Amino acid sequence: MRSCWLALTLLAPVSTVVAQEWNDPAARALADRAAGARALAIADSTLISYSARAHGFVTFLAELAWEVGSAPRVIKADELLVEVYWQRPDRSKQVIRAWRDSTFLPTDLAYHRDHLGIVSDDVGALIRIGEGDEVLDLPHPLGPEVRDRYDVRLGDTLRIGSGATRVTLVELFVRPRNPAEPAVIGSFAIDVERAVVVRSRLAFTPAAYRDRDLEDIVVSLERALVDGQYWLPYRQEIEIRRRSAIVDFPLRGVIRGRWEIGDHRVNDGVPAAVVSGPSIGGLLRPDGRGFDVPIAARVDSGLVPAERDDLDRVRGAAARAVRRRMLSGLPTLRPAVTRVSDILRVNRVEGLRFGIGVAGSGGPIDRASVRAGYGTADRLLTGTAEFDRVVGRATVGLRAQREVVDVGDWPATSGVVNSLAAQEGGRDLGDYVLRTWAGVEVRWPAGAGGENRVAAGRLGTRSVAARARPARGDYRPNPALGDRSRWVASAAVIRGQSRVSGPRWRSETRAEVGSGGGGYGRLVSDLEVGGPVAGGDLTVRGRVGLGAGDLPRHRTFAIGGAGTLPGEAFRAFGGRRAGFLAADWLVPLPGPAVGLGVLGRTSSRMRVGPMIGLGWAAGGVAGVPWAPSRGGRPVAGLVVELFDRSVRLEVGQRLRNGGRPTLSIDVARAWWPVL
Repeated sequence: MRSCWLALTLLAPVSTVVAQEWNDPAARALADRAAGARALAIADSTLISYSARAHGFVTFLAELAWEVGSAPRVIKADELLVEVYWQRPDRSKQVIRAWRDSTFLPTDLAYHRDHLGIVSDDVGALIRIGEGDEVLDLPHPLGPEVRDRYDVRLGDTLRIGSGATRVTLVELFVRPRNPAEPAVIGSFAIDVERAVVVRSRLAFTPAAYRDRDLEDIVVSLERALVDGQYWLPYRQEIEIRRRSAIVDFPLRGVIRGRWEIGDHRVNDGVPAAVVSGPSIGGLLRPDGRGFDVPIAARVDSGLVPAERDDLDRVRGAAARAVRRRMLSGLPTLRPAVTRVSDILRVNRVEGLRFGIGVAGSGGPIDRASVRAGYGTADRLLTGTAEFDRVVGRATVGLRAQREVVDVGDWPATSGVVNSLAAQEGGRDLGDYVLRTWAGVEVRWPAGAGGENRVAAGRLGTRSVAARARPARGDYRPNPALGDRSRWVASAAVIRGQSRVSGPRWRSETRAEVGSGGGGYGRLVSDLEVGGPVAGGDLTVRGRVGLGAGDLPRHRTFAIGGAGTLPGEAFRAFGGRRAGFLAADWLVPLPGPAVGLGVLGRTSSRMRVGPMIGLGWAAGGVAGVPWAPSRGGRPVAGLVVELFDRSVRLEVGQRLRNGGRPTLSIDVARAWWPVL
């Protein structure tokens, strides 16, 4: 029969339990009742069988590990329709009836089979994830055999339902008595009358992970009350995060699985042929049939889990429960690389610059990193030291830096491509100072894809000269942009939304004030919007910078060339005020593909279309190589994106005063922070 059900999404807190001690009699009694109910569940004489239908979406993402406001890059996405069957005492079967996937970047990822199905038995007596490759046969904390290995504590009391159907739930927290052992940390919402687990929020101790590259795993399971008496699967989410165990690098791989389960049918019987064979049967590979909504639209819905904030809170609560600053399966001390060009880079000031770093965690510090570098041309020893601690939802960091940095607000190229161009052809797209900084930074998330930052400290800059020699050609001189030391405070507000099929946008506004002389202030605002338009993809970018007061030369604004106005000379225009507006509209066309070994091949599609732009600069400042534009500077050109939008070519032509077109080639801007 078709069931009627009551879901936990109707949850409404009605009272809150006063903070309880671990292992008080009430908490222990509830835990024992729940453990007993789980042990007797298979003997329930009224629930003989059930079936349901599950709709799942699994995404594989790449994201920057400690950039809260950065949008993840979708690598692969799978959508599945699965039939779920369960029969007493403990026989379960899932059948994949429809399955499609889409790869947005080349990858050799193959999901474990259990990532493509749901948890139909409330995890069971033993927790196994990734077919045992990630977590293997970990005893459930509400099991009589592990009673003495876990502490328990009561949380909130909640009620759901209306009319005659009302259910009282009590939250029960669990933690291992020995956090060094493989164990679960989390919480359970328990139906007080039936002693049944209704909701599970699970994290794990580092010792529970079998894959050395696992950072963490978080599991969320929710059940619905079917026919007023059976709690059956309703919604499930899992997030598996991986990073390299060899080197501390900010790029993280994330698998997110999200499932909605419905159409429950109780005691209708299960055909013997269905429950035979492997636990997850049906399709062995995607065939693309059985769906009527474009997969790109499904990707957008899967980018942010329904309980995104809740999963983050589970991580934080689990760490606090065992008195740890953070719970990670990765080594506590590793070589550190913030981006590839930290290891090796070339520019006209430092020449060939080597770098090395180390990062670690533990004690009162959530993350600490120290990096050092040496330039063969300028013979300068440079480096940074960073120490972060999480306080609530904010991250408080101490920063010390002595680095040769580009002064531009709007980078023109990635670090790797700039090094190659500088070394081989003398084309260095940067203007450098030796920057020293010591201060404090606080950042905190603001919704999905948003972040706020404030910082304050002592900033000093020193002019540096071009001392290196390229393999061919000559470097242009490096401008003298150094300034005296000042006290500086800044704030940034970042917001955004990334979509594959629909509109996307990102905005960042930065304000800065500095002491010295009459003081100065500056405001920078960046906005980018895009989405499908008339069969192509339209992207519009706007940047503006405004300065006032005793503005240092290295804090003026500059535009022109790659990154701002293709076709104009590099940073030809600038001053106390500058900005530009650019747009491109790209349509998909047949294009070249590249084989990437075990990763497969890139798609044989490219995107091609026109580009237009307009920039301006005013408020000249003495001693800088850029000058006011004396009106708008329009440009036009052609853009080509190749190899799954990973490589971008721009041909630009200035429309004022004529001149020859320019060509720039670089990797996609999304990857610049790690290059």
